[in-house]
Amino acid sequence: MARARVPKGQVFVKKEEKIVKTLNNLKLTHSDEDFILKFQDLYPNDWQKIVTRYEAHEKLTPKGKSHPMPKPEK
Repeated sequence: MARARVPKGQVFVKKEEKIVKTLNNLKLTHSDEDFILKFQDLYPNDWQKIVTRYEAHEKLTPKGKSHPMPKPEK
């Protein structure tokens, strides 16, 4: 039986373009939390993909070990 794995590769397409658009929709002085909220507002499906990928890593990681993906808020 094969070991379960999380798919590798890009979580969502046109990442740089979406990040720039999100930043353009924010004030010059913004926090990381403001960015996350705006990204969630503009791209809810992509945000869900990020959360789903993170949860898959969490599920497959043995207790006491860490995985390379940071929490979605980072």
